[in-house]
Amino acid sequence: MPQVSAVTQSVPASGGGSGSRVAGIDVARALAIFGMMFAHIGVAADSPAGDAAHLLATGLPSSLFAVLAGVSLGFMGSTGAAAGGERLAASRSRLYVRGMLVIAIGLVLTYVQSLIAVVLMAIGIEIILLAPAVRWRTRTLVIWWAVLFLTGAAVTTLLRLGEFYSVLITLGYPLPAWLLYGITGILLHRHLIYAGPRMWSVAATTGAAVAATGVWWWRLDVLDIGHDSPDFDFHDPDLSVTRDLFLSAAPHSGGLGDVVVSVGAAVATVGLCLLACHVRWAEVLLYPMRATGSMALTVYVAHVLTATMLTGFSLMASVGHGASSHEADGPEVYHGWTVYAPLSDADPASAPAADFPDEPVRTDFPAERERLFVEYNEEHDNHADDIGSSLPGAEGGSDLDGFAVSALGALLLASLWRWRFRRGPLEGLLRWIIGKATRTDLPPLVTPASP
Repeated sequence: MPQVSAVTQSVPASGGGSGSRVAGIDVARALAIFGMMFAHIGVAADSPAGDAAHLLATGLPSSLFAVLAGVSLGFMGSTGAAAGGERLAASRSRLYVRGMLVIAIGLVLTYVQSLIAVVLMAIGIEIILLAPAVRWRTRTLVIWWAVLFLTGAAVTTLLRLGEFYSVLITLGYPLPAWLLYGITGILLHRHLIYAGPRMWSVAATTGAAVAATGVWWWRLDVLDIGHDSPDFDFHDPDLSVTRDLFLSAAPHSGGLGDVVVSVGAAVATVGLCLLACHVRWAEVLLYPMRATGSMALTVYVAHVLTATMLTGFSLMASVGHGASSHEADGPEVYHGWTVYAPLSDADPASAPAADFPDEPVRTDFPAERERLFVEYNEEHDNHADDIGSSLPGAEGGSDLDGFAVSALGALLLASLWRWRFRRGPLEGLLRWIIGKATRTDLPPLVTPASP
């Protein structure tokens, strides 16, 4: 087996020490972050290159992020899993606390904005549920992977057909698929990360072939059934609807096609990134990417918060604009958790309203609430038109200003921070909180004796 140093890097740390990180995994994390940035705020040009960029950014970055969370589980839990006993218990406790903190951060981000379907809740649940899996044998992991692959799509389909999808699946991210991605990451940590260039090349080639095969499948799936359920009558079932949902390759649909494409793309990306960082000069050139990936949580949170400013819409602004449209006794206005739109050659004007989540449609408003709702939509649309008309390239359908500012800012600030500090701000804060919450050296609590 190759030496660990072949795929690790030494990084400056405060105090003159150095830490060891897998450079290729940091680069892969950065690619996942930038892919999600582009999906959220980037607008691809109406061209073959723009279509390709949109396709790659639609769903694949967040599933890659979930796979890399499984890789991180392997890094964080493998020592305790090997030692067993108290060290295993302490390791799992840290993972449980980390998962709960990630969920809490995701809930806060979801509350302060409504542009982006925050992925952190799904990641936190993945960490909590898969914490024991780090100690499982490879055979057990493979069995559970196969079970989730074969039954996960069926469970997700039944939930969606039964109208329980929005309740039991975290903000459009299907939990069975996310657990499968996490197990994939644990397996990659165990059998690929230190396997050497030959295995990395095999993984990159195989994963790319699988993903490329699925792209054809994906492009034919023009309905946004990853988030919107088609009509279904259990008394008179339409089996074609069930089949389409089960085999769907739409982003975050949890269908077989979605899982195959996502896993293939993630494995290919990890293999390519490990290969790239095996070359010394490439590893040096990729330092900004490595720095960004080493503080992925910080960069993601900063992106979600700044995306609101770049797009000019937030949940808090909508609440403040007209509280009467969000009364507690009335139906909640849906501003669209769907942040990914599938590729389609259909005319947008002829598409159903459900395909455009930025245009809420309700028919059960009282007259006064409907009037306020229409006024708000008109004002918001006019404001968006004013912003769009002032941006360079808006007329051509290609506005990458927001994405470019976010990506370059993240690369620069992360590089400067990483040059001085070992961990990102949020990463350091989480480490401190987890350390305090899982201390085992506290003295016994002495209480006054009863009289």
